[in-house]
Amino acid sequence: MLGNLFQKKRIEVPLWANQLTEKNYPVFIVAIEAYFAKKGDYILNDEIGIVECNGTTFGLTNIAQKCAQIKPAQYPAAIRELFDRIFANFEFNKEFSAHLDDFEYIKPYLATRLYHRNYLEYAGIDETVATPFCGDLYKTLVFDFPEIVRTVKPEELKDLEKTPEELLSIGEENIRSNYGFTIEKTEFLDDIIYTVNDRHFFVGNLLFVIENYPQLLGREGTLVAVPTRDTLLMYPMEDAKAILVLNHLFNVVPRLYETGPGSLSNEIFWYHDGAFEKLNYEYGEKIQFYVSEELTQALNRLAEKDEKKN
Repeated sequence: MLGNLFQKKRIEVPLWANQLTEKNYPVFIVAIEAYFAKKGDYILNDEIGIVECNGTTFGLTNIAQKCAQIKPAQYPAAIRELFDRIFANFEFNKEFSAHLDDFEYIKPYLATRLYHRNYLEYAGIDETVATPFCGDLYKTLVFDFPEIVRTVKPEELKDLEKTPEELLSIGEENIRSNYGFTIEKTEFLDDIIYTVNDRHFFVGNLLFVIENYPQLLGREGTLVAVPTRDTLLMYPMEDAKAILVLNHLFNVVPRLYETGPGSLSNEIFWYHDGAFEKLNYEYGEKIQFYVSEELTQALNRLAEKDEKKN
């Protein structure tokens, strides 16, 4: 009995911070509170991972994922670096907001970025300018500021004589002009998979123009995943190895998504005939995959091609 009385209470790590250990989670929370205490009155809701400070709500999931990959002694610096940039952006935003009726002024800051539907619903999907892309991913209009990227609210465009479609198109063009895509070959199951791991938030935009990259287009299409905002995976389907790669992606993509930082989507897509098709699967102790008739036929054609070669 006495042993139970003096037994240390177990720390429960909430789901949004599940990359942190029971030992490191309290260190993270202390570092968060120490930072925001210097900024003013704040309220920490550690059940859902948000901090309210000076009338603004801050999410903690991404910084928790970041801290899970570094040493606890580095937490304060990482937290300070991220949120100092966010607070600095507030000052820039005040000046920017005074010019929202000047299209030529705001045009260079327009950008289009992929967001998951869950994020948009959390932020209020009616408060964004977005259009479905594939699965639960949406093309979303954002302002690409020097220190931060934030979604555009429809009310901020009310004085502009531009449709959402026109603005999203301008945003795509700006990203193509301002950012590059470093496509690399990575060894994967005795084969090659193409990856993009650039340090910006727009790597998924390559999918908007994937047809411009012939090396990414396989005989029977391309397997695609965007697990985080700065990680893109692409596998051209050229032979029967595609079956093995696909089965492995069902394990790899959810893990990359869960690890983050900047988790975007655990979905896997098949690009073929100029369109993206979401592949339906359930990730758990046992993976269940529901194959469409069209994908089954494509995989069979690849298998038959290999058999003829042998």
